[in-house]
Order: sequence, then C-alpha cells, then structure tokens
Amino acid sequence: MTKITTAMNTAEVLSTLRQADGYYITNTARDMSQSDYKNRILLHTDLMAAPAREDAGYFSLEITGGASVHVDILRKQVDPFLKLELLREKMPNTMFQTLCRG
Repeated sequence: MTKITTAMNTAEVLSTLRQADGYYITNTARDMSQSDYKNRILLHTDLMAAPAREDAGYFSLEITGGASVHVDILRKQVDPFLKLELLREKMPNTMFQTLCRG
C-alpha cells in the first residue's frame, strides 16, 4: 500500500485512499481525556511517545477536538498551538486531524 504523507496534496490523498486495497489506520489520542487517564497525559508524555507513533505509520492522528483545547488551556495550562507545533516537529510525516462539531 502507498504511504500517505503530509507532502501529498488533497487530490493525491483522496486518490490513494480510493485505490487502496487495504486499510489505513488512524489513532484518536483526543479521547484519552475521556478515559480513565482523566487528563493526566501531559504534553511531555505525548512528545516522548511521538517518535514511536510516527514510526507506526498511522494514516493520521486525531489530536484535537471536542473539549481537548479547553482542557489544554484551563486544566493542563498548555498552549494548544504550541502543542501542535511541537508534535509536528516530532511527527513530520503523519497527518493530524481535529474533530469539528456543528
């Protein structure tokens, strides 16, 4: 299967997905704040795990959305934009997603 990377444009990503003969896996770390970990996963932990997550070859990581930005600012006292920048440095080839609710 063709690896999808951040260097691909939207048309290339969609074409690759549509022609794939297998599955692409995503990981939803934003749900950790709703689990038994209850916001105890801090930025330094995410950064330590980032190289392994990059090497795993995920199609994408859903890392923000829902209440995660609110939790970062008010509970963890982390700048969510700095978090994205630091994670991007550690995972340059993995696409990031966010959950948008309407």
